[in-house]
Amino acid sequence: QAMQTGSTSLNHFDSSLRRYLEKRCVDDASENKAQWQWLFSEFSKLKLFTCAIPTGSFFHLGTTWELADFLTIGASHFEEVPEIALRNDTSSHKQRMRSFGNSIGLVRRSGTFISGFPTETSRYSTALNSVLVSKSTGSAIGEGSVIEHSFMNCPNSTIEIGERCLLSGIRMNFNGCSSIHIPSGLCLQMLPLKKSNGKKKSYICICLGVDDPIKDVPVKTIFGMDFQCVLQRSGLTESDIWDEIIPSSRRMLWNAKIHPILHHSSSKGDGSHVDLTYLNWIHELYTQNDIDLKSSS
Repeated sequence: QAMQTGSTSLNHFDSSLRRYLEKRCVDDASENKAQWQWLFSEFSKLKLFTCAIPTGSFFHLGTTWELADFLTIGASHFEEVPEIALRNDTSSHKQRMRSFGNSIGLVRRSGTFISGFPTETSRYSTALNSVLVSKSTGSAIGEGSVIEHSFMNCPNSTIEIGERCLLSGIRMNFNGCSSIHIPSGLCLQMLPLKKSNGKKKSYICICLGVDDPIKDVPVKTIFGMDFQCVLQRSGLTESDIWDEIIPSSRRMLWNAKIHPILHHSSSKGDGSHVDLTYLNWIHELYTQNDIDLKSSS
C-alpha cells in the first residue's frame, strides 16, 4: 500500500510538472527548462495555510488600476476625489475604499518629502515612503497618481508625471536627463537585478498601462494604447515582442519582451544616475496626430 501511494504521488508530481511547463511553452529544446523544473520542484514543497480572523475584513486588489484607485481614494477620508480616479465605481464602492483605507491608516503622504512640485498639481496624488525633488518650474504630478518606495532627485531636470500613474521602486538620480515625461495612465516599476562582481547595478524597468490586461489573449492594449496602432506607429512586429516558440494562443503582455534592462551610469560632477529618456519614446506615441493611438475600448 505504501509503495502504491508513493507511485501515485510521483505520477501526480510528474503530470503537474508537465502542465506547468506546457503553460510556459517550455519543451525539451528550451534552454531554460532546467531552471523552470527547479522552480517547480522547490515551490511545490511549500504548504499554504490560511487564517480566518472573525472580525477582519477583506478588500481584493487584483489589477493595477484597482491598486492605484484604492491608494488614491482610500487615502481621501475627508476630501473629494477627482473624477479621473473614480472610473465607473459607484458611491458605495468609493465609500468602502475610504472606510477600509481609514481602518488601516492610509494617508496621502507617509514617510515622504516632496520639493519643487506645485501643490496644486499634487493635491490629489498619493506618495508613500518616497523622496521627490525638482528645481524645475515645469515639474508636476498629475491627479490620481501614486508614487511609492521611490527616490527621485531631479535637480536639473523637468519631470512630468501624468494623471492616474503608478510609480514604484524608482530610486535614483536623474542628473543626466533634461526632461522626463511619464504619460497619463502609465505604470512604471523598477526591480533591481542581482549585482555580479565588478558590474554596475542594473534594473528591470517594467512599463505598462494601468488598465492593460496583462494576461488577455490576444493583446488589445499596450502602454494604454491600441496594440495594433502601436505596432504600426513604431515599426515593431510581433516577432520583436515574443519568441517564436510562444504560440499565438499564449502571446500576452505577461510574457512579452517589452521591459528594458537599465544600468547605472555616472559622469563627472553629475553623480550616479539612470537614463529613463526611453520613456519619451512612449510619450511620442501618445502625441502623434496622424494615427489614433488611443484604444477604442
